[in-house]
Amino acid sequence: ASSNFAIAFSGSEGDQNKYVCKGGTMTYTLPFSTYAGFIAPVSFSVSNLPDGITASFAPATVTSDSNILMTLSTSTAVVSQLYSINVQATSGNITKNVNVYADILNNTFSEVGLTSPAN
Repeated sequence: ASSNFAIAFSGSEGDQNKYVCKGGTMTYTLPFSTYAGFIAPVSFSVSNLPDGITASFAPATVTSDSNILMTLSTSTAVVSQLYSINVQATSGNITKNVNVYADILNNTFSEVGLTSPAN
C-alpha cells in the first residue's frame, strides 16, 4: 500500500458540531493519522470561512500522528447562523477534507421580566 494520511473529527458527540455566541471561540479536536510510512509535512487550512470568523491550528504542520486543535474565533459582527466549515489537510498534491459545523448565536437578549406571580 502507498503511504498516505487522514484527518477526521474525533467521533465523540459534540466534537463536530459546536456553538458559541458572537465574539466567542470554539475549539475542535481533529485526529490526524499517517499510514504506511508517510512522513511528509502536512499543513491545515479552511476553504470557506465566512466574514467575521478566523481559524488557527495547533500545531500548524505535522509529520506524524497527532491531534490537531482548530480554534475558530468569531467577531461580534459575524452573522448568526449555522456554518459548515471545510477543513483541509494538505501535503504536496494530496488534500484531505473534513467538515465541522459552527452555530453562531446572537449575543444580545431582551430584558427578562417577571409576569407571574405578581409578588
